Amino acid sequence: MYKEFINEINKINKNILKNNIDLKNYNTMKTKSICKYFIEPTSYTELKKVMKLIRKYKVKYYILGNGSNIIFTSKEKECIIKLNFYKNKDFEIVNSNELLLSLAYSMYKKGYSGLEYLSFIPASVGGAIVMNAGCYNHNFSDIIKYVYYLDEDLNFKVIKKENCDFSYRNSLFKNSKKIVLGCKIKLINGNKEKIKEIMEECINKRKSTQPLEYPNSGSIFKNLDNVKAWKLIEDSGLKGYKYKDALVSNKHSNFIVNTKNASGEDIRILIDIIKAKVFYDHKVKLESEVIIID
Repeated sequence: MYKEFINEINKINKNILKNNIDLKNYNTMKTKSICKYFIEPTSYTELKKVMKLIRKYKVKYYILGNGSNIIFTSKEKECIIKLNFYKNKDFEIVNSNELLLSLAYSMYKKGYSGLEYLSFIPASVGGAIVMNAGCYNHNFSDIIKYVYYLDEDLNFKVIKKENCDFSYRNSLFKNSKKIVLGCKIKLINGNKEKIKEIMEECINKRKSTQPLEYPNSGSIFKNLDNVKAWKLIEDSGLKGYKYKDALVSNKHSNFIVNTKNASGEDIRILIDIIKAKVFYDHKVKLESEVIIID
């Protein structure tokens, strides 16, 4: 079966399939995991053909963005799809595989405001849409007009922002079979110097408050309405707590960092320890923001 699957993928484009890829360099936590089929479609058409084959051969898959909000366990992955679409000539139309950092910088260079507060989130546009990425009280959905996606039947769809159910780290696309292809963004004229000033302030704040010197997946837990997750973790005495090579950061207790060779399983155990201790101390259930991929 798998030989036939490979042959049919190669008929679509022999350059989009790689075999037995270590995913360590495809996730910001740098956890190791071997992927049997790593596929990078270069267009909507290729993606649709690939998805039809995946369904035909019942291949287990995951759509990967920039790997900044996920943790791979060491278990072998059957198939990872990472979009590699060509850059759109229309600046307002942004493909899912473009990096948020790249988009923010391009907007700044053209004098457009809207992404300066999110300019150093290491996410892809697709991941930022699905998770409604944000920081400093700003969200990526703030500048979205429309989202483009393939629905469950692989039909091309366009949906207005108002119908995307965007909320705190959530959207219509999370935990669904819809595949986000990209979006149309609002272009708001701004002052370049002011935009640059905000971007520099944000990166300096992130450098001083977040453990960027270690591999990490960003904030591990969602904040609650009335209290920050880091405060609960710190009050439970878990700042600096270590399980094997997975460490609750001494700089920001809502970050877990990979100090050397932590596995996805090690990080999951540390997450469970934090949840249990915070619930025991504060009777509060922390909800994970990161996604663990088995």
